[in-house]
Amino acid sequence: MSTAVATKKCPRCGTDSRELVRIDAGMRIALAEGGMAKEIPGEACTNCIGEFSKLVSQGARLRAQRKAREANQVALWRNRINVLKQGRTFLAQRLFVEAAIEFEKYIRIIEIVSELKPGELKPEHLKKNAKSNELDVFISTLWDLIKIYDMNASYQPKLKEKVEMIVEFSKQAPSFPRLARKMVAYSKKAKNKEVFNDLLTRCNAPKSKCFIATSTYGDPLHPQVLLLTRFRDETLENNVAGRIFIWIYYKVSPLIADFLDKNPHLKTTSRNLLDRIAKKVQILLEKKP
Repeated sequence: MSTAVATKKCPRCGTDSRELVRIDAGMRIALAEGGMAKEIPGEACTNCIGEFSKLVSQGARLRAQRKAREANQVALWRNRINVLKQGRTFLAQRLFVEAAIEFEKYIRIIEIVSELKPGELKPEHLKKNAKSNELDVFISTLWDLIKIYDMNASYQPKLKEKVEMIVEFSKQAPSFPRLARKMVAYSKKAKNKEVFNDLLTRCNAPKSKCFIATSTYGDPLHPQVLLLTRFRDETLENNVAGRIFIWIYYKVSPLIADFLDKNPHLKTTSRNLLDRIAKKVQILLEKKP
């Protein structure tokens, strides 16, 4: 006479089993880390235990892969500084191709760390957490690439690509006013003048080139800036001495404007000085026939 075998229903899969195995704390923690906390019963059939073991093994592999990826991202993020330094060293040595390679490598590092494909990087990705100060560095690097790609007609596609990027990123960068002055100054000697004129227009870069006055008053459309610009155009441009002065001014004024931006407490002094100059300029312009 046969005896009926007692069975229990597995709380996970619902099948009848002669034996249910208790799920130990270690497996429970490992499964919870894999996002299965709500699906873990106190005990389960041997088939379910086997599945859990496979999941734990797979989860361990995934965690190891994730940790390796995170470690690689950290290493890349730290190495970006060395890449930039190398690029700028090449640039100082006029090794433009080598510099461009390093700068492009820097951009790719930013994309990899942000877990993005080439071309997917947006300003908001550089404004998060530790990358909050990276935006200024990024557009400065773009600007270096643009100048390099401006040198050779074969780089036209790259030039246009980087122009599109800097137009998008510059709108969010705190240091853009300083960069705008560099863009305006460079545009006069650029080989691709149409590209740079379009760049200045799209970036709303001030075209007056009154760098010191714009920095001092904080607005390229300030009445004093417009007055000094008018004096340049109507008076200084019309004689040799004036044109020489303008040439010298364009050489040194971006540096002075940058210095003022970095030391805003000096702008009161420069404003007082420019106000006095503007008064004299106003008198001279009023006397003109």
